Amino acid sequence: MAKNYELEDTPEQLLERAYALGGNDPEETLRLYSDWAETYDQTMLGGLSYSSPQRIAALAAVTEVRRDARILDVGCGTGLLASCLRARGFNRVDGLDYSAPMLAVAQREGRIDEAFLRDLNERLE
Repeated sequence: MAKNYELEDTPEQLLERAYALGGNDPEETLRLYSDWAETYDQTMLGGLSYSSPQRIAALAAVTEVRRDARILDVGCGTGLLASCLRARGFNRVDGLDYSAPMLAVAQREGRIDEAFLRDLNERLE
């Protein structure tokens, strides 16, 4: 039976639902991220003070001197990491994700150049 996701859920509830999925139900995973796509950034940055994208971008800026290097953000979601990489001067960031709505946000916000909708449980080309 499909769960009914509410956009009014607290950041903690949405994150708890994401962790509870455990990859066992791909359709439920897609439903959650479809419902969450438009508020994901607000939840993660504002509600939970998510700092991994900034930290990863800082590490990339130290280890990769070429700002024209093509980067693939695997599991990019809405492109939070891609946005941080761009802020560090990287100018070619592509995104790969399982959720079309999350990729759509990343594209709409101009965070990624090319979007790849892929299931990492399947063989990649």
